[in-house]
Amino acid sequence: MAQDEVANESVAGTQDSAPWVPSVLTQPLSRLQAIIGITAGLISVVGVVGPLVGFGMTATHGEFVAVVHEARSRQPILDATVEITTGQNAVVTTLVSMDAGRVHQSLKEGQYRVRVIHPKYTPEVRQVQVIGGQTSEVHLVLAPRPVPPPPVKPVEKPAKIWRFFSNPHPQS
Repeated sequence: MAQDEVANESVAGTQDSAPWVPSVLTQPLSRLQAIIGITAGLISVVGVVGPLVGFGMTATHGEFVAVVHEARSRQPILDATVEITTGQNAVVTTLVSMDAGRVHQSLKEGQYRVRVIHPKYTPEVRQVQVIGGQTSEVHLVLAPRPVPPPPVKPVEKPAKIWRFFSNPHPQS
């Protein structure tokens, strides 16, 4: 019985002297090794299979947002045609500004040319860089088209007969 009391005291003394030790470390070494081995195996499998199913892929598309405003009032312009082309002038898409003069489109990463057209305003052209996983926002400000001057009627010369009758003293 004396041996049992000594054994209990030493175990109790060990537990009291290190209460900060996690319970995992008090387990037998073989159990700890098994947990570490399983964890390392799972990390290895995820590292190999993850890129195959898309976990490790980088974003190749970005969001393009254009806001079309009137130059003087800064009011949004509705029904403006927004044409997006590549550097080689290939049309990617054509959009129409609707709510609050905005258009948005998902585009592949790259350089684009944006042209805005509206019958009441002068066209605007911009270069835009779209970066994968990010939003590229462009504010396009359109100025009203200048009002063309009224056509001028050419001044007609009076006919010779009219000049004869309108000039009381003709010079011969």
